[in-house]
Amino acid sequence: MRNLVLLAALTLSACATTAAEQPIGERPGGGACRTERLGRYVGQPANVDVAAEILRDSGARTLRWTGPGIAVTMDFSPDRINVNLEQSLSRIVGFSCG
Repeated sequence: MRNLVLLAALTLSACATTAAEQPIGERPGGGACRTERLGRYVGQPANVDVAAEILRDSGARTLRWTGPGIAVTMDFSPDRINVNLEQSLSRIVGFSCG
């Protein structure tokens, strides 16, 4: 039950953070996603404050939470950062662009 509540909270926060993946303003680098500066976020809690920092440091325009049991589209978006979560969906384990 706890995982279900956490999943719902992350899903809602992802929607609130990205507004259905609408651009949230110009980012350095023209919105192109970069992952090389994100290593310090691995192991961090998945929350909106960390998401805002990841957006800033990645240069991406949108953010998408991914992890076990989270369905995502297969479309590629070069200005989107995917934040990969561990099994409990509470901690960040990695990143990918697209």
